[in-house]
Amino acid sequence: MSDIICNAPTKVLLADDDTLMHDLVTHALSDSGFTVIAVADGQQAVGSFMTQRPDLVLLDVNMPVLDGYSTCEEMRRLDPNSNVPIIMITGLDDIGSIEKAYGCGAADFITKPITWPTLSHRLSYLHRGNVAALEVQAKIRHENALYNAIPDSVMFFNADYSLKRTHQGTQGYLFIDQSPDNQGAVLCMLLDHFSVAPAVNVGDCFSDFTRQLDLDNQHYFLECRQALIGDDGFIVIIRDISQQKANEEKILNLVLYDPLTGLPNRKYLEEQLTSDINNYQSKSIALLLLNLRSFAQINDNFGLAVGDDLIVAIGHRVAHTLRLFDLTLRANKLENLELSRFAGDEFAVILRGISGSQDVLMICQCLNEAIELPFVVQGIEIYVSFYMGCSFFPDNASNATELIATADSAMHLNKQDPKLEIAFYDVNINEMAKRKHLIESKLRNAQSNQEFFLMIQPKIHLNDPTKLSGELLIRWDNPELGRVSPAEFIPIAESSGIIFSLSSWVFEQACRIANQFKAQYQLEVKLAVNISPQMFLMKESFPEHLQQILNRYNQLASNFELEITEYVLMNQAHNTVRCFKQLQQMGFKIALDDFGTGYSSLSYLTQFDLDTLKIDRAFVSTLESVRSQKLVKSLLAMAQQLDMTVVAEGVENQTELSFLKEHNCDYVQGFLLAKPMQISQYVDYAHKQSPRLVKPSN
Repeated sequence: MSDIICNAPTKVLLADDDTLMHDLVTHALSDSGFTVIAVADGQQAVGSFMTQRPDLVLLDVNMPVLDGYSTCEEMRRLDPNSNVPIIMITGLDDIGSIEKAYGCGAADFITKPITWPTLSHRLSYLHRGNVAALEVQAKIRHENALYNAIPDSVMFFNADYSLKRTHQGTQGYLFIDQSPDNQGAVLCMLLDHFSVAPAVNVGDCFSDFTRQLDLDNQHYFLECRQALIGDDGFIVIIRDISQQKANEEKILNLVLYDPLTGLPNRKYLEEQLTSDINNYQSKSIALLLLNLRSFAQINDNFGLAVGDDLIVAIGHRVAHTLRLFDLTLRANKLENLELSRFAGDEFAVILRGISGSQDVLMICQCLNEAIELPFVVQGIEIYVSFYMGCSFFPDNASNATELIATADSAMHLNKQDPKLEIAFYDVNINEMAKRKHLIESKLRNAQSNQEFFLMIQPKIHLNDPTKLSGELLIRWDNPELGRVSPAEFIPIAESSGIIFSLSSWVFEQACRIANQFKAQYQLEVKLAVNISPQMFLMKESFPEHLQQILNRYNQLASNFELEITEYVLMNQAHNTVRCFKQLQQMGFKIALDDFGTGYSSLSYLTQFDLDTLKIDRAFVSTLESVRSQKLVKSLLAMAQQLDMTVVAEGVENQTELSFLKEHNCDYVQGFLLAKPMQISQYVDYAHKQSPRLVKPSN
């Protein structure tokens, strides 16, 4: 049966109303012995299921006519004896859909976005598991038929439990090498049972029981049926079900264990967590999720076979490390640590008897030390590392499903900040994720809806207030969200790629404002524009992009100052040097914002010919400290030696202003002198600073 199933092409029925998904799935499975039958809705899927008889079914949850759940239920109703695995395609965080899918008869689920390189591999194992289950079930049916055809062992008893006669049937091996009458061990087993549970009472038809019999160091499981024979005795029909027990164990292994690594799978993990939580005593239960970094790249570079062998090797090493850790820390009364394969490139560890995060950190440290050693797979040396996320019961979850979800959220937090050795679940993570998704969706239409506007914060020259300068600041008012802080939406714009169009818009507005200042108000204002680090990663040349905008508005680069952060210098040093030279040759001034707050600010002054340093408010706000005064004086002196202009940010009181003026700081910014203001308000402010300028006519 397995040869027929395995040699024939594996038919996959795909139901999805997205034709692009049809193409993607067909492409992903085309080289792996699969034939894809693609339909557009659930009704077509039901028809194809009955006529095409697929080996596997992929159902999208959201479809016209019949959704994925209704389609799954209809397939199971029409063919209740079918073992065809039905796999639902759901969203990543849609736990409710996943639970509903299982309730409708689905065998598994795949989350979007789909990991295409591993799709065929996963379906192959699902199909292989189904074939194996079918083989086991067929074998059980065959053996049961054999048992029905060939008489079982039968023992006849008198009413006083004395043995009358025995028929060994085909199970004579149960009676060999026993007492002279060849039934000693079996008879002792039955008499032992009768002493606890007497023979059936008159009027009862029969009763069943199962007992274990040990013969020659071998265990037999015997299914016994006890039935009355009138009033003068009873019989016990004995059937050896040892093979049936073994087959059930095989099926159980297929359901609860990963066929590749032999480790417990996700279903086992969920059941074990549920059991642990139901038996919870006092100390916490923790769930640690381990996700391999860049595993898809390993599969792409070396192939799926190497990837599979690597997963097996990692599972062995992690299991060995946990066993050593468990034995070493018995004195701390940590209970056994249980490892499972959670998903394709993810493992999970149940940590019982945990006192707190310190216990988890010790385990993570041991795992990191073990996993950092290279793996040699098929002659290839491979280095790997983990993202780690941890959640606690009962602190972060009330049941197994919630514990898995919160640990997964923690792991994704680690992915967002890979510098963390491990991330622990924060109850605000889900709300933060929802907020981020909402902001990103609103950002995509904000520019076309004209929701952005610019404000300007004056930079005051301490020796000559007529030297007009200001920093342009972007603001966002959304009808639904209200005023959104740049500190919140700028990082989201950068991670989503929206920052490219947004930064271009800001610079275009800066050119327009400069033209307006000059033409309408006779103002010469040096405008500072903040530049996102992402702009240095543009496919086209960033300087050329700015030059095109300058040409469009007939502006000179010398009218603008570009403010960058240390992150630009730290992550793109080689490309940035070339880019800086181009920008400065065009006439732009380059300012390093938030100077002094990074790790290596001083080293950048030797690599980059910067024009301006902006001293961060963190130093200005602590000028009452003698130590801070010395530091700021040193920064000012250093900048003067390097012929650099200095801007002090966050000046909020007269003491700070007096100190900076006394020590020859060039420019200051801060609420003491001027808050960010509308462009129209700045015109009045500028004429107050420079009374000799001609005021605009009304």
